Amino acid sequence: MALRILKICEILGYKPKEAGYVGDSQVDILAAKDAGCLAIAILSGMGLRIHLEKLKPDYLFKNILEMSEKL
Repeated sequence: MALRILKICEILGYKPKEAGYVGDSQVDILAAKDAGCLAIAILSGMGLRIHLEKLKPDYLFKNILEMSEKL
């Protein structure tokens, strides 16, 4: 998955450190970190807070509305 994130960054002309990846599962957060992006976790999907917090995402939001108000 990290390779896909890197490819998208390349296509859009961004360096990974300039991008953020939003996800709701542990796999999403790990992929973002592996790609070198900001890891943004959303709790309105598959992942449980306890599992996502262990991965130490750069941001952790209750839902997309909260994310849009903070970022």
